[in-house]
Amino acid sequence: MRLLPFSSIVPRLERAVRDLAARLGKDVDLDVRGAEVSLDRSTLEDMIDPLQHILRNSIDHGLESAEDRRAAGKPARGRIGIELSRRDERVRFDVSDDGRGMDPQALRRVAVERRFLTRESAMRLSDEEALMLVTIPGFSTAKRTTEISGRGVGMDVVRRNIEALRGRIDIRTEPGKGTTFSIQLPLTLAIVDGILLGVGADRFVIPTFAVQESFRPLPEQVQTLQGQVCMVQVRDRLYPLLHLGGVFGVAGARQRISEGTVIICHDNGRCVALAVDELIGKQEVVIKGLGEMFKDVRGIAGGAILGDGRIGLILDTGGLLSLVGKTGSQVAA
Repeated sequence: MRLLPFSSIVPRLERAVRDLAARLGKDVDLDVRGAEVSLDRSTLEDMIDPLQHILRNSIDHGLESAEDRRAAGKPARGRIGIELSRRDERVRFDVSDDGRGMDPQALRRVAVERRFLTRESAMRLSDEEALMLVTIPGFSTAKRTTEISGRGVGMDVVRRNIEALRGRIDIRTEPGKGTTFSIQLPLTLAIVDGILLGVGADRFVIPTFAVQESFRPLPEQVQTLQGQVCMVQVRDRLYPLLHLGGVFGVAGARQRISEGTVIICHDNGRCVALAVDELIGKQEVVIKGLGEMFKDVRGIAGGAILGDGRIGLILDTGGLLSLVGKTGSQVAA
């Protein structure tokens, strides 16, 4: 009942593109595909501003003037596309334009000139990392400030808003051909279909769509390095392993991995193995925010009140992956 189709906000985005293009004297077509995909009502409302920011940047910075486009062998009318697709319990937005693209080297140079980074740090960035510099607060490549752009605000707000929705943004570009902003979000912020996990006396919930498989490991499947459990072998593949009790300091958690359960979880093509005491069962839960004090705890997306009145912490697979190699598990195989 909370889900609404993306088509319900398309007229607002079309109007924003039409108005801004007219102000800048550019001809722009907006092509929306996958508008029938539905999202949580609150997610949809919260995505309007980030999408408008991206569209504004694409029209102002990305798309060339009609004369420049003709000189480059392009149609005089610029094109911006929004394509939605659904995978498991996540929605992906691809917002692309056929403009001039972005230059990672130019972004590195601006970062150094404006003292966001040292020259050495900037040169160590990959092209993908350099593109994400535009999401730093205050970062701008505009040579002049206008009502529309140049103040260094916009993409930092986009990234912050998307991360607040438990999503992520990536940028791809091809100089002379255009730029694509890819955004991935959970389908709903209100309800998640999850698997209830027991660690000591505590309870955790992991979204079902993030779970690849679960099993009771044999001691020989678990590998250690300098006394710390670090990997688990499943068939012919090794997975980095996190002991959930050790990561979150749960008292009473099992100290022997082979006496519990290992769950293989995935996020954006990366996998991590979680060692827990027990797998209790499948449960649909209503997500509650944890407030400002706990909003930056990596690996936790929120909380839920369980049927027995206890609080279950909802795990964020992407956040857990960021902990790999940064926290040890002083437990036995």
